Amino acid sequence: LFTTDDGLPGAGVFDLVEDAKGYLWVSTDTGLAVSNKRISDYEPGERPQFATKVGNLQLPTTSIVENVLQRDQYGDIWVGVLNDLLHYSWGEDGVLVQKTVAANHPSLTKDAFISTFTFDNAKSIWVGFSDGSIDHIRQDGKSQRFWKFGSDDSPCESIRNLFHIEDG
Repeated sequence: LFTTDDGLPGAGVFDLVEDAKGYLWVSTDTGLAVSNKRISDYEPGERPQFATKVGNLQLPTTSIVENVLQRDQYGDIWVGVLNDLLHYSWGEDGVLVQKTVAANHPSLTKDAFISTFTFDNAKSIWVGFSDGSIDHIRQDGKSQRFWKFGSDDSPCESIRNLFHIEDG
């Protein structure tokens, strides 16, 4: 669909998400990119072009694995990068703003990374890690870690998906 010729940082595309303003975000095997303009502003047949830097803000240049690029209920973009969640929103002045939500609790393995996440009705974030742990990060920034163990008391493998059910 899209390639490095279009400005993507890598050829391995994992997820595509459109934000509230109509920009297309793409996670790849070597970083994150966003379209240069709103998708609706491209002419029919014109290929979208992507950037890895918006103004003075450099987007992540590390592998963004599958299932860690999402749009929240406000149309903002969230991406899991290693042990951090990055939150992207457009300021009132049209400038892209990045905030970091650390999810870097001690893990069972030194190489654990964010493998999935979801939001709940309380505006909390549930984060799954490659070491089988899950963080619940509340809106006030406090968090709690849960571990999932197998029948032999060893940590389970990566949490691949988390889902939110409307009634909690």
